[in-house]
Amino acid sequence: RSTVFPDVVENVVIPRLERASERKLGEGFGLVINPEFLREGTAISDFENPQYTLVGTEEPQSAQVMQKMYSFLDAPFIETDRRSASTRAATSASSPAAQRAEGPTMQVNRFPDVEAYEAPGHFGCSSFRLQGFDASDAENFWVGMSHFLPGGGCDHEPTPLEKVYVVTAGEITVITDTEEVTLGVNDSCHIPANEARSVANRTNAPASMIVVMPYPAAAS
Repeated sequence: RSTVFPDVVENVVIPRLERASERKLGEGFGLVINPEFLREGTAISDFENPQYTLVGTEEPQSAQVMQKMYSFLDAPFIETDRRSASTRAATSASSPAAQRAEGPTMQVNRFPDVEAYEAPGHFGCSSFRLQGFDASDAENFWVGMSHFLPGGGCDHEPTPLEKVYVVTAGEITVITDTEEVTLGVNDSCHIPANEARSVANRTNAPASMIVVMPYPAAAS
């Protein structure tokens, strides 16, 4: 029910389920991604009065089960594949673009609504823009989140912009030309502009990290 990034579903969850059940996905069991769209303080109302119900699966029978389960809700039932359900940017009134059109003072982005993007030089990860660029009107910086699979990371190279890393799950090792440090949950570090760095998930579990950076000169 909660959001799971696509590579973890395909490379971790499904293989483990198949090994544990000794069955193949689509033959002995089904798997559904069903992102939640709930806000703190109004979760019950949001659940009972959704704008839509989003279900991602490649198994028609699983989709039918979910549609029956949610039949009591008076809302559109949207069926797509698992990857799209995990990364889809909502086009409803709750999307970042719609929020900006309404002109609110505070711009709130719900994680199921944010867009995935390809982070240059990164591998074994899924990355999302949380604020800035097309996600919000932040003027001086942008905020992203990357989820790294075991063995995932980014290439060792300098960038002209300073950056801040904050680990939110698992452990991430940050390597510069002069030192190496492993960050745990809620640990953070600042990388000065033009300092070469790489990051690596050297554990056997997924890890997540927020990055805060100023815009490139051409985008500021």
